[in-house]
Amino acid sequence: MRGYKIDSQGRKTTYFNNELDENTKKLIGDIAPKKIHADILPNTSRPDGASAWNLAGTFEERNHITWVKNWVRHKFKSELLVELPPMPLAESFIPRLLTITEIKDVRGDASTAVARGKKKYVLDLAVDLSWSFQTDATNPKSIASGTASFPDISADAIHDADPLDCIVSVDNTTPQNARAVVDSHIKSETQGLRPAVLELCTKLLTDFRASK
Repeated sequence: MRGYKIDSQGRKTTYFNNELDENTKKLIGDIAPKKIHADILPNTSRPDGASAWNLAGTFEERNHITWVKNWVRHKFKSELLVELPPMPLAESFIPRLLTITEIKDVRGDASTAVARGKKKYVLDLAVDLSWSFQTDATNPKSIASGTASFPDISADAIHDADPLDCIVSVDNTTPQNARAVVDSHIKSETQGLRPAVLELCTKLLTDFRASK
């Protein structure tokens, strides 16, 4: 029968069908599909903070400055609470707070780096803000104002818990009787603006490490 042949089982098959003899089967071995057990699966875990592709934990850096800038602009306006000496009014006193009128600039570096399977956080910022406060309870237009620049808001500076460096400038329109409050609650290392900024930056560092 042209093009066909009879195999060892007595079945008709094509002439080109290759039937393995016993010796050949022994050489090839068992080629049937086998179930893969979990204990022999390759390790696909990656170091904490590394990308999905970075299974080896090689050096990888991510920039988070946009997240940090948004955090600073929001929190410094909404949560930076600085109590000032109350203003006298008749026979009583009126409480007052320092107002952060504007976050003028936030710049620097905020990033995470994975190297040798370990994650490191880098935070090194400079923040410029504007402030103001009322100086006379009977005159709402009597305002002291100026700027405060914090050139070194870094993880090391925050950990040291020392007063943050601060450069304060006072607007020329500030009444002379407000200078004492500026000295005691804006320039001071121990009370007022500078300790409040340090406390808020401690929260920034905690939130940064928890979310990135």
